Amino acid sequence: EGMKKGVSDLCLPVARHDYHGLYIELKRDDKAEIQPEQVEFLDFLQEQGYYGTKCVGYDDAVKTIEWYVKG
Repeated sequence: EGMKKGVSDLCLPVARHDYHGLYIELKRDDKAEIQPEQVEFLDFLQEQGYYGTKCVGYDDAVKTIEWYVKG
């Protein structure tokens, strides 16, 4: 909370997989919809060479971070 509207919940500013960094929009469950501002921000990140994605739940987020960090 307190961030600019649409900005992802988690940022890992480490280059891997030819990306400049990782951004994750976290959702608790599949029922939680991603807002238009969040989609717009993730699209912008991808255009700039970042990996931006939505993760549903803790396990999905951990799996994504592990994949990203291991390169």
